[in-house]
Order: sequence, then structure tokens, then C-alpha cells
Amino acid sequence: MPTDVNHTPSEELLKEVRVCLLIKGESFASYCQRRGHIRQNAAAALIGKWNGPKAADLVGRILVDLGIER
Repeated sequence: MPTDVNHTPSEELLKEVRVCLLIKGESFASYCQRRGHIRQNAAAALIGKWNGPKAADLVGRILVDLGIER
């Protein structure tokens, strides 16, 4: 399910995702494990270190799942 990502991958985006998860009482690692994402890949996609189509799709799915992006 590809989504359009309006947030530019950056260190700040990763921090925003982590804060959102902490507010919900979950760590980034446990979220990734529960959703079946490789934590290192998710982090790399969120900061822009991994920037291919699959990375953009992963970032979009994470942002939609956490309610950061609709």
C-alpha cells in the first residue's frame, strides 16, 4: 500500500516517530518487531539514509500507522 509521504526523512522525523511511540508506551524497537519491520531499515528510511521506493513506502506506512500522516 504505497502512500505519499509529506514529511522529509530526517533525524527530526525519526525523533518525532520515537516520541509518538513513547507517548503510546512503546519503544521503537518493539514497534518494529510487532509490525515485522527490521529496526535498522526503518530507522535508515526515516532519516533518509535508505531512500529508495521501498524505503519511501515503509516511511509512509509507519507515519500512517502512527497517525502522523494521513
